[in-house]
Amino acid sequence: MKMRRKNGSGFTLIELLVVIFTVVIIAAFVIPALLAAKGYARRISCTNNLKHISLSFRIWANDNGDDFPWMVAPKDGGAKGLGIEKQFLVASKEIGTPKVCFCPSDSKRKPALDWDVFVSNVTKNLSYFYSPDAINDKPKMILMGDRNIDGRPKTVSKSEVRTSTNDLYPKWDKTIHKYSGNISLGDGSALQTINKFSDFTLARQFDAEFQSMQTNNLTTIRIVYPE
Repeated sequence: MKMRRKNGSGFTLIELLVVIFTVVIIAAFVIPALLAAKGYARRISCTNNLKHISLSFRIWANDNGDDFPWMVAPKDGGAKGLGIEKQFLVASKEIGTPKVCFCPSDSKRKPALDWDVFVSNVTKNLSYFYSPDAINDKPKMILMGDRNIDGRPKTVSKSEVRTSTNDLYPKWDKTIHKYSGNISLGDGSALQTINKFSDFTLARQFDAEFQSMQTNNLTTIRIVYPE
């Protein structure tokens, strides 16, 4: 007696293989797109964080003689000469939550739940550097940025900046945004910069800052990292 498969009783082996193959092909296209979208969303969130903090520092400066916290003595309510965590703490009312001090793409950091936690272990809760050479009335100076500058220099001198296609300096490493990163300027704006040759490399932003500050004879830009 011959066995007959009832209609709708299941898949044949060939049908099952076709379904599996189709799912694999779809996944091959969909998963990379989803991961790319997730990475882009994190990058946008980081840019927004930098813009938010920078505008908060500007608001603080507007109420304190147009000076940022690192330019105002502690006895006058500032944080001149103090650690990086104090610079952010001084402007905590303007910033609001310390969670914005964390970049979602920074796997070595995590958001602080409150300012006490932030101050107690800033190396775990802060993803950004700041430049103590930034001043409120020079809107194109670099104010803040992702902490993953390649080599992590403490200062960048005018003579060191290189904007050529093969030997950029300074530049980003791969640890946060994969050879790219975000910075904010003194006017509160935020920019996404890359290492690939373009007008939006980190090196060109430093070069532009030196060019804009020629009349002030600025020859070095200091960078303070959360460490």
